[in-house]
Amino acid sequence: MKHSTKRVLSFALALVLILSICVPAFAAGTISYHTGDAVIYLGAPIGTRSTIGVGLAWGNTSFNLRRADIRITGNSDVRLAGFRRNISSVYQEDIWNNSGKWEVSRNNYQYNYTAFISASKPGKATLSYVVNGKTYKMNLIIKAHVNPVKEVTLTGVNSGNSFASLTKNYATPQKNLKLNATTKSVQLRVTPSAGWKVTKMEISNLNTGEVRTRSNSNGWSSMVALSCGTLRVSNDYEVRVSLWNPSVGFTSGFSYFVHGASA
Repeated sequence: MKHSTKRVLSFALALVLILSICVPAFAAGTISYHTGDAVIYLGAPIGTRSTIGVGLAWGNTSFNLRRADIRITGNSDVRLAGFRRNISSVYQEDIWNNSGKWEVSRNNYQYNYTAFISASKPGKATLSYVVNGKTYKMNLIIKAHVNPVKEVTLTGVNSGNSFASLTKNYATPQKNLKLNATTKSVQLRVTPSAGWKVTKMEISNLNTGEVRTRSNSNGWSSMVALSCGTLRVSNDYEVRVSLWNPSVGFTSGFSYFVHGASA
């Protein structure tokens, strides 16, 4: 568990819906492939198209995977909306032979490929991709949107009542809420839905840059609170919550804007 307060200069305003892959420690020259069943949830009610990221392959040796190497078959509603390659560096220096001089002992790169799937209703499809001349297949099992939170409250907002129902529409995740008066000792309280765990809560002051965060890599399965201090009507805020469904390995997140009445 971690509590922190920090200041930042800019904010990325994004909804995250991605099928998470637990990446193992790599041996030299290792490539791992995602195959078999992949359960994913729509990010919006049926009829509204959602985009979900699915990890394909990752490793610490260079390999080529192109968008043209990816195919989706068996369901015309399920489409390939995008493709991403991420390259990150692992850089390490050590002192050898008691010389007191830093020398590079390892400078590895890790490669991660993600496909972004678009769908508007539950169903099944087959995703196949080719790496080094070999074909790998995943069975996409697309399920209806579920609301990952049972209750969300923020002191002084929405008369103290839960606004969890706003997360039902992921197509427009940033909902505007009103803070009518400066409020002290504010608490952000989140109760996850059955099967979900809260992994991170955050509130950002969009005027001052102050951010208050509470996180837990294992997640909370019952109500959890974040102390937010004083919210002022002269400022605007953003609330973010991240959740994890361990039974299917799926993460979800949402955010709200809270506007001060005199901001």
